[in-house]
Amino acid sequence: MARGAAPLAEWPIAHGRDRRYLKHQLKDLSILMDKQLRYTAVFEPAEEGGYIVTFPAIPGLATQGETVDEARAMAADCLRAYLESLRKDGEPLPYEAAEGLITERLTVDLAKV
Repeated sequence: MARGAAPLAEWPIAHGRDRRYLKHQLKDLSILMDKQLRYTAVFEPAEEGGYIVTFPAIPGLATQGETVDEARAMAADCLRAYLESLRKDGEPLPYEAAEGLITERLTVDLAKV
């Protein structure tokens, strides 16, 4: 912290914005300073062949490719373009939970529910 700077908790509310908003803005700023961002991409085989790629943290964003490698390249390009457009428009970047979470497919018997 710079000498003489007040901790974030002591910052005055600016233009009606509360501390949570300021913390969110600082988080987005730190993310923007980083050159690399990580988001989960889900590759699903398409009925007609190839793969459809979606991003759980960004509903509605999708792309496709004929091979896994092509789908991966298309996904990176699609994601980059979307995030750059958000940054250009001053919108917050999508949040995705930190890595290290455990994900697992569960099967349930609806007859017992």
